[in-house]
Amino acid sequence: MHRMGTVLNGEVIRVSARMKGPASQDIVNVFHFQADFDAPQDDADVVTAINTWLNTSYGSIHDRLPSVQVPYDYKIDVVAWVAYKLHIVRNIGTFTWTLTTPPNGAGDYLPHGVAALLKFTTGAGKHYGRKFIGPLLEADVTAGSLTAGFISTLAALAALWLDQPDISVGNVFIPGIVHNLSGTFLPFLDGVVNAVAAYQRRRKPNVGS
Repeated sequence: MHRMGTVLNGEVIRVSARMKGPASQDIVNVFHFQADFDAPQDDADVVTAINTWLNTSYGSIHDRLPSVQVPYDYKIDVVAWVAYKLHIVRNIGTFTWTLTTPPNGAGDYLPHGVAALLKFTTGAGKHYGRKFIGPLLEADVTAGSLTAGFISTLAALAALWLDQPDISVGNVFIPGIVHNLSGTFLPFLDGVVNAVAAYQRRRKPNVGS
C-alpha cells in the first residue's frame, strides 16, 4: 500500500511545466521520471528537487526565450499503468513556478507554433522523448534552420535534461518516457537537437493546455 506523502522506489512521476506565452497561450513540456531511491522520499523533498531541476535547465536558456513568455506553474503526479493506459495514482500538487532568471530574450519572435525540437533516445527503437522550446526569436533562426549558437545552447539544455534530479545521495530521479503498450519506463540515453526549426500545431493562442 502506498503511504500518503511519500514517493516510493520505482514509482513514476509526471511533471507538467507550464509557461504563459504571447496572446496568453499555454506552453507546456511534460517530463517523466522514475524514482531510484534507497528509501521512500517525502513529497516536499521531491518538489524541491524538481523545482531545482526545472529552474536550472530553463534558467540556462532565459535569454533565448521571449520576454513575453512567463513561467506559470508545474504539476507533479504519481502515475502508473492500468490496462495499457497511464493513470494518475496520486496528485502531489500544483505549484507556482518562479524562475530566478526569467525569460528576457529581446527582439521579435516567430509565429506561435515554430519551435526547436530536442529528441531523446532510449534503449527501444523508434521510442523517443520529444521536447519543444518556443516560440523562437527571429535572430535564432535563419532560412528555417537554427543558428549554430542556438544549437549549442540547446545541446547544453539537452545535457541538463539528461541529468538526474537528486534528493540526496542514493536517491535520484531517472528521466525518460513511458511506453504504454509494454507498461515499462524507458530511461533517456542521449539528447539530440534538430537543426531545422519544428512546428508544434497545438501551440495556438487562447487554447488551453
